[in-house]
Amino acid sequence: MDLIVSIDIGSSGVRASAYTIKGKLISFGKQTYKTYYDKPGWAEQDPNDWKMATRISLKKMVENLKLPYKIMGIGLTGQCPTYVPVDKNINPVGRAFIYQDNRAVNETFELEKKYGSRLIHDITGHRLLAFYILPKILWQRANQPCLFKNIAYILQPRDYIAYYLTGQIATDETHANATLLYELKQHRWNKKLMTELNLDTNIFPNKVLMPWQIVGELRKSIAESVGLTSGIPIVIGAADSQCCCLGVGAVRPEILSEMSGTSSCLNSTVLNPVNDINIGNYTHVIPNAWCTEIGLNATGANLEWLTNILYKKDSNRYNLLKENIKKIKVGADGLIFIPYLTGGERDNPLLKGGFYNLNLYHNAGDMAKAVLEGVAFAIRERIERLSKSTCSFKSIYISGGGALLDEWNEIKTNIFGVPVYAIKDVDGAELGAAMLAGIGSGVFKDYQEAIKNCVCDGKEFLPNLKIHATYNELYEMFLEVEDKFVSNKSLA
Repeated sequence: MDLIVSIDIGSSGVRASAYTIKGKLISFGKQTYKTYYDKPGWAEQDPNDWKMATRISLKKMVENLKLPYKIMGIGLTGQCPTYVPVDKNINPVGRAFIYQDNRAVNETFELEKKYGSRLIHDITGHRLLAFYILPKILWQRANQPCLFKNIAYILQPRDYIAYYLTGQIATDETHANATLLYELKQHRWNKKLMTELNLDTNIFPNKVLMPWQIVGELRKSIAESVGLTSGIPIVIGAADSQCCCLGVGAVRPEILSEMSGTSSCLNSTVLNPVNDINIGNYTHVIPNAWCTEIGLNATGANLEWLTNILYKKDSNRYNLLKENIKKIKVGADGLIFIPYLTGGERDNPLLKGGFYNLNLYHNAGDMAKAVLEGVAFAIRERIERLSKSTCSFKSIYISGGGALLDEWNEIKTNIFGVPVYAIKDVDGAELGAAMLAGIGSGVFKDYQEAIKNCVCDGKEFLPNLKIHATYNELYEMFLEVEDKFVSNKSLA
């Protein structure tokens, strides 16, 4: 049996998944790791944990394969943008600053004063935000000089694991796009900007591949440790949200992809990069197209946080949540949740989160319903930004852990006012990375054939017009309350 495999270096763990060439998931392995939130706005992970988790998850996946098989290729994906400084031996220089990390606010303001978001967006396709790699580099140089002086390369999690598996230093264009130091249309590093900022012009990988290209072969030592044969082609893949577009088949302008996991990313296919500085632009994982992006740092993370508090990490906690919200009416009895719990948001580090109008009569169901609605309202706010930027779409495909909760999908379709299709059988980002492995290794001739073979239909949720009208009123209330949760309006 021919298989295609993905490795996803995610927000909470690594997952290795094996698929048939028809897109059916037949085996997976997962290993979790810790995120360190040591200070407000900080979010760090240990890259050594990624290596260990990759090895363990691959071994589990192999052990769960019961039939004779041949792995045709392994595609890589992962969280992005996450800053991973390494020394000349590709050993981590301290912890990685993950995408949720917003510490580099001052560096972002300084870059804004010097260059302006318009210029940076014109060059890179992205505006200046602490979320991206460049501000994090400048923060570490200013605040951790003893660590910074040892840096030889700046990688991201997928790049780091690609090196671990193959011994090759490389990245792909989607990860390069998220650095703020890569020229979107010219497809090259902006060495002029690096020089102006006194950065080593060779600090990023010189090899920048397209997502379907092979970075190298699986090393013998790794293969033997997990029960695989060496020499399996490793395809570089792309950022998780970009792989998700391919994995759910959202490669046409009329479809919006929502990758709904710990965080959420909203992506749409466009023929040309969008000029709105509030919208990010990436090289698409399919040829001759571009992919817009806007997202939220914490969506599923908010729900995980609440269920852990309410249900004490009970293994049945999501069923308990469903029971609690059954009789809760639209609007959670006046309770409003602002979903920015990670010490700021990627598009506004000054946003804070919490409950508004919480009273003694509110119960666990009210709180759970408010969290589900609050996240959906925040997503709608960003969907409207995309809509205003010539990103036209008629339906939303949702994948990831968030797609598994039907109650949330119903809330979303009623808040968004458009059909929602929940992809439940597979994770879109992981399948997309496996499909890229199939394209790169010759299993599929192109992305159209990969989609035809692998992508399944989602479960349909259609908006109730009466409920949508009610949510329209509540949405305006949400926006008013959200404004109160900005920590310092003079800086917003």
